[in-house]
Amino acid sequence: MPTILKRFKNQVQLSQFIIEVRCLSLNEAVPLIRDVARSNRGGVFRSLNNSVVGTSKLLHFFRPDLFPIWDSRIAKLFGYANGRHNNPVVYLAYLELLHEWRSKCSLPELLCKTLQRGAPEDDPISQLRLREYCLFLASAIRYGFDSKEPE
Repeated sequence: MPTILKRFKNQVQLSQFIIEVRCLSLNEAVPLIRDVARSNRGGVFRSLNNSVVGTSKLLHFFRPDLFPIWDSRIAKLFGYANGRHNNPVVYLAYLELLHEWRSKCSLPELLCKTLQRGAPEDDPISQLRLREYCLFLASAIRYGFDSKEPE
């Protein structure tokens, strides 16, 4: 079940971070994200409801080609449970993994076409989002399709 916004902190820092990465190339943005996640600025990743998950979703809307969505279903596939995934450094590892996967491995064409069904032709789903969505579906298959978050 999606969570509603209850707390929004670090608005200035999050806004500055979004402005910093807004126009950077992937190669320029990832080192900046790495520095922020590993430093005391890592709180930026917990700006919405003290949640890396919620903040990743907001960042994804600003730069879907850069920020994959991180959630507890996908985290469980990687062995994270009980909130241990709510960590900027863990999200950084996930972000780097998905970008590495995107750059080195192509998805099967039939899978891409199937997942792109319904997307506007002039605004296709990004390769990063396709990979994240595959992980989400894998989690749903493994742990169930119900709307409850996995334990």
